[in-house]
Parts: sequence; structure tokens; C-alpha cells
Amino acid sequence: MSLHLGEISYTNILPFFHYLDRQELRNRGVQFYYEVPSSLNHSLAEGTIDIAAVSSFAYAKNYDRLCLLPDLCVSSKGKVRSIFLISKKPITELEEARIALTSASATSIHLVQILLKEFYHYDTIHFETVSPNLLEMMKTYDACVLIGDDAIKARREHTQYYYYDLGEQWFTHTGLPMTYAVFAVQKDALQSHPELLSYLSEEFAHSRDKARNDKYKKLAEDVSADMGGAPSFWESYYKGIHYVFGEEEKRGLLYYYSLAYKYGFIDKPIPALNIWGSGREVQSSK
Repeated sequence: MSLHLGEISYTNILPFFHYLDRQELRNRGVQFYYEVPSSLNHSLAEGTIDIAAVSSFAYAKNYDRLCLLPDLCVSSKGKVRSIFLISKKPITELEEARIALTSASATSIHLVQILLKEFYHYDTIHFETVSPNLLEMMKTYDACVLIGDDAIKARREHTQYYYYDLGEQWFTHTGLPMTYAVFAVQKDALQSHPELLSYLSEEFAHSRDKARNDKYKKLAEDVSADMGGAPSFWESYYKGIHYVFGEEEKRGLLYYYSLAYKYGFIDKPIPALNIWGSGREVQSSK
């Protein structure tokens, strides 16, 4: 029986996947599926994917059915450089604004609403979810949220707008890292594929560490060739992202969940994170 692995089609997750021995994993029974975050979140919720690096928000929505792999995440302590609120006017002048939210995101579109409600005290902003196209968004709306490669490209090509990095905004107001993606696994898969999941978790960490030990040089060269932008930009970009799910990242994520519950974005509080331990048991981290 195969293990279905979902892979986000974004550059920020690449350190975990760049150096995987995909053929060896296929030989062991892993099948790869490539999707944008919102589609991957849905697949995990529906149970058609066993494990994936998914939106942190998707984990919260499916908390009872999922566990997290230890030590793996996509987070930032300050600027993330690929998740922006893009606005025609300063963030302090957005009362009664109309803001377009990218349909490709879950964590970030709730993060921006939390930031604007909790820390800027706005209560009359109108939000609408649309396809991620900057020019179309800005024809109709006062501001928009873009993530991932769409955001990076927008920042590089359209400098006439105000850009607010949501990772920086979160850190400024909370003093905590923001975790955007986690590696979530179905609890049923933990029972049916424990050995394979243990191997896969180790391989993710190995790929991450190999990219980091090279100071992201080879990865940056490959991404530059594929996506454009100078290799130096991509080296700096990856160095600014945290890929280890440490205690501070866990505290920041739990605070995000507490605010998501406060504003009605999730139905019940998340008191702790269910993390698969090194002894292959589920451990709660508060």
C-alpha cells in the first residue's frame, strides 16, 4: 500500500525536497502529488493525501485527525519576503478598504485579517477571496494579499505599491516567529506506515540540512535558473526562513491559533500541538 505525499509547488518549501532521493522513495512506496497550498489543504482534509507540508491553518482545521512531524516547518522571525499585503495606501489608512485575498492561501489570508483586527483595530474592512493576479486585484480593490512566487514576482516587478511583509508585521506586534507551513500526517498513516514515515521524516531533515550547509548556494542557482532573479536574492531569501520547528516557533503558532479562535476563523481552541515523537508516539507540545 502506497504512502501519498503532497508537495507544495512553491519555492519556500524546496529545501526539504531539493535533495530527496525521489526514486528511492518511490521504490519504498511513496507517491508524489504536486499542488498549490489551498488544493493540498483540501486533499489532506479529504484524506486523499497521507502526508504533506501544508498550511498551518489547515492543520488547525483538521486538528483531530492530524499529527505533525517533529522539527520541520516553514517559518520566519521577522521578514519572510514572500507573503505581502500590497496596498495603494498606507496600512494605517485602510479603514473601510476593500482587500482581495489570494485563493491560493489559508494561513496568510487569516493572518492578515488577524493583524488588521487585533493590532490595527479595524472592523469595517471588506475582504473577498479571488484568484491571485496582482493587476486584476488592484483594478478593483484597495489592497490585496499575495503569497509565494506570486508575491516575490509582484515585489520585483510592481514597485508603485506599498508592500507590507506579513512575517515582519507579526513579529513587530508579537515578538514571536510566524509559522506558515507544517508537515502534517494522517493519524491512520502513522499506524499503517510507521517505518516509512520515520524514513521520510529523516530524509526531509537531511535535504534541509544539506541545503543549509551549502548556504543555499546550489539551491539558489537552480531556483534562479527556473524562476528568475539573481542567485544572491534567493540565497538571502532562504537564509531568512526558519526550517526547524523549535519551541519559539511552537509558541508563535499557538498564539496565532488563539487569535484565529478569538476571531472565529477556527471552531475550537487548539490547546497543544500533536507532534509525532522520536519514539513514534504522539506527544503534545504546549
